[in-house]
Amino acid sequence: MLPLALLPTTIDQAPLIRNLYQFYCYESSDWEQEDVEADGRFYIHEEHLHRYWQDDGWGAYLVLVDGFIAGFVLVERSELPGIDAHELADLFILKKYRRQGIGRAVALQL
Repeated sequence: MLPLALLPTTIDQAPLIRNLYQFYCYESSDWEQEDVEADGRFYIHEEHLHRYWQDDGWGAYLVLVDGFIAGFVLVERSELPGIDAHELADLFILKKYRRQGIGRAVALQL
């Protein structure tokens, strides 16, 4: 497998994560039963998205493979009572990089 890196993002990179999230929404639209909005984009709850850079224990990471963007992963602090743990909220790998063990490597790295 090519070199893999998880790059923590900053709020300045929110537009990048938002763009990649559109692909994620497209990929999951069949089982999520989501439709696009009037502007042709999938809905993204902006307040929730910004929590990845504002809340403790939350983070948005780019998945880089050989230096190229291969996807993203979103991590949240569990909000379940009595559970003090991080949750892998969303993991998206671009089709070009799938079936190479990248998703598994990301999960293990986290």
